[in-house]
Amino acid sequence: MHTAFAEQLDEQLSSILAMFGIPAAVAVAVKGDQTFVKTHGFKQIGGHEPIGPDTVFSIASCSKAFCATLAAALVDDGIVGWDDRIADTVPEFIMDDPWITRETRLRDVLGMRTGLKREGACEYGFHPDRPCEDYFPTMRHVERIAGFRTQMTYMNAGYAAAAKLLERRTGQSYSDLLSVRLLEPAGMSHAVSRPGYLGAHPDHFLPHVRLGEEIIALPDPLCVGWEGSSCVYLSANDAARWLRFQLDEGMVNGGPVVSRAAISETRKPHAPDSPGPHSGEHFSLYTLGWQAFDYHGRLVFRHTGSELGASTMTIFCPEENLGVACFVNLYSSAGMAAAYQMLDHFLGVPEKGWAELAQQTLAKRVDDAISDVETRFPADGARAIPADIEGRYTSRIYGDALIQASEHELRLIIADRPMLNASLIPVGDSVFDIRHDYVGMEQELYGRHMRLAAHRSGSRTTHIEHSLFNSFERVHGE
Repeated sequence: MHTAFAEQLDEQLSSILAMFGIPAAVAVAVKGDQTFVKTHGFKQIGGHEPIGPDTVFSIASCSKAFCATLAAALVDDGIVGWDDRIADTVPEFIMDDPWITRETRLRDVLGMRTGLKREGACEYGFHPDRPCEDYFPTMRHVERIAGFRTQMTYMNAGYAAAAKLLERRTGQSYSDLLSVRLLEPAGMSHAVSRPGYLGAHPDHFLPHVRLGEEIIALPDPLCVGWEGSSCVYLSANDAARWLRFQLDEGMVNGGPVVSRAAISETRKPHAPDSPGPHSGEHFSLYTLGWQAFDYHGRLVFRHTGSELGASTMTIFCPEENLGVACFVNLYSSAGMAAAYQMLDHFLGVPEKGWAELAQQTLAKRVDDAISDVETRFPADGARAIPADIEGRYTSRIYGDALIQASEHELRLIIADRPMLNASLIPVGDSVFDIRHDYVGMEQELYGRHMRLAAHRSGSRTTHIEHSLFNSFERVHGE
């Protein structure tokens, strides 16, 4: 059973969600033996079907803690070990150095300490008909920005490799394995892990995107990441059980689903991270599926996540027996602001004005992204289109792209990310705005602020530059 938040906190949460224009959300807190749940809004903006405590939401990258905890369960079962080499089971996972490829262990990918930059098809490539391992070999070409095992460098592909290792060791799909070994024993009866479109589910949220001043609903939840790194859906009731599972160190109804020793391993620091700029923390360390940091003298664990039409945050503080989570159905900082508002309330620390701070931070990030794109890809009004721009282009880390004329417009086709197929609208000398076919890409940091430029040598177009995905070289002979 759960109860409503205290009136003051409930009003604060409502104010945060209204400030960000959130169509639907759930906020959850567990403190001691009490559980608090707030549901907000309707499944579709302008609709009449309310969000309930069993409505599932995408938790995006908060899914990583589930992958790490599932690995902990299989360590208990003797099926995997934390120091198992990835290459022994997933040989497609090829790094930029043969020794690193051979030596990368399960704890290295779960601990985000490979040292590779977050780029390439393994991070941003998604095709519903291709498995993640098809993309793994491109990682050998990804830029290295830190030494192996020296610091945290965020990489979704490592979690995809971990999930693939767990699948191959057990002979079960990741979705089934997670359900049978973790979700069901922990009592998360509505939770699922599902790549691609969520499809049939009796009670699910709808993702929304902001187009200028308008907010519109997408037709179906869609995970554009890989299982292991993303694709878990939780309801408010499931989130409460997940938080209590963490606070009880893997125990459910007096018995262990995952041993205390294995859970403890997921909370050990594996790589130094950058402390958050606004929470007053002195350190941040990536563990296995969590970030550990200090907050008002307590050790706290958190993870954030964002997906097309969804933003999430999960936080728990073992020494206070406290956990909070907020899931919203719009790309925004509202989930983070609401989570910290709940955390501060239950810790009894002074209020910080998280909503205003989050709004300012997001606005600056968006403004900086726009400024960067407009500086690198100026719209000078010339609208000159190279006569030879049509043709095939390729990138070692993103795969193939095609530019072709279609019905009086230029089209961009990216083979390994069909959701990025788009029309090219000339705005400058060989510079184009990118207008995606899939409206889900048209959100604050993406669609309306993506551009492409054609670069020439003499009279010939040699390569195209995408504002997010860097350069694609012209295929010889095109």
